[in-house]
Amino acid sequence: MKIPLIDVNLAHMPLKIPIIGNPETTRRIAQIVNERLEQIEKESNSIDTHRFALEAAMRFAAELEQTQQAYADYKAQAEAEEKQENRDILFALDKIAENLRSILENTQGSDGKRE
Repeated sequence: MKIPLIDVNLAHMPLKIPIIGNPETTRRIAQIVNERLEQIEKESNSIDTHRFALEAAMRFAAELEQTQQAYADYKAQAEAEEKQENRDILFALDKIAENLRSILENTQGSDGKRE
């Protein structure tokens, strides 16, 4: 199966790249990359498009790593909270069952029949 490609310009260079999601998303991502490259170029005292591209790649990779770690932390916190909520619910249900048993015992006579 042939991967569909789309024409985009990255750093003023025409490229055919695989479509990411859909053409609009791919073009939007290409624009983000171009903006990042322009930002790095403005921050630099020299012109080295290869270095700019590598630096942009590292910045994107670092952002991805930070996002993945933040998600993992969020997920772990949510799971811990869910476990605590489940324990709280089970504790409350146990108390309800205990109270119902007590009520049932108080409403029955010594022979086990209702009074």
